[in-house]
Amino acid sequence: TPNEQLTLAGIEVENYFAPEKELANIIARNVARAESEILFMAFSFTEEQIGEAMLGRAEGGVTIRGVFETVGSETEFSYYPLMFGSGLSNVVVRQDGNGRIMHHKVIIIDRETVVLGSFNFSDNANRRNDENILIVHDPTFTSFFVEEFETVWAEAAQ
Repeated sequence: TPNEQLTLAGIEVENYFAPEKELANIIARNVARAESEILFMAFSFTEEQIGEAMLGRAEGGVTIRGVFETVGSETEFSYYPLMFGSGLSNVVVRQDGNGRIMHHKVIIIDRETVVLGSFNFSDNANRRNDENILIVHDPTFTSFFVEEFETVWAEAAQ
């Protein structure tokens, strides 16, 4: 990718492709910068770098709220059981509550940055699949994803 980082109309945008780049490391670095809140919606979330970066920020006091697609969320590899059972009061996760497959792959950081794309938060996505992510650093753009998160959150099983 000749221009992984660009500025469009004053908005910083990053774009990356796997497996040419290990996207989990890029996402984990962004997660590690969270100062107050991380929101996420995950079709599949088994990737250790991203999961541990989130739990590390939670231990630092950052609020984590996430929705996992129900199918596969309780496997031994999923971060759902780890986060649900973390014992940290600032980590609250739910399983998707609608009758459809929740196919989002979105991480919202401090309501200012959103990570989105085809990339499931998994090792296969990181090393074997053709995947993409965009990282958009703009609170206005991110607000649309916060709105979708709150809708999915409200539908999610508690």
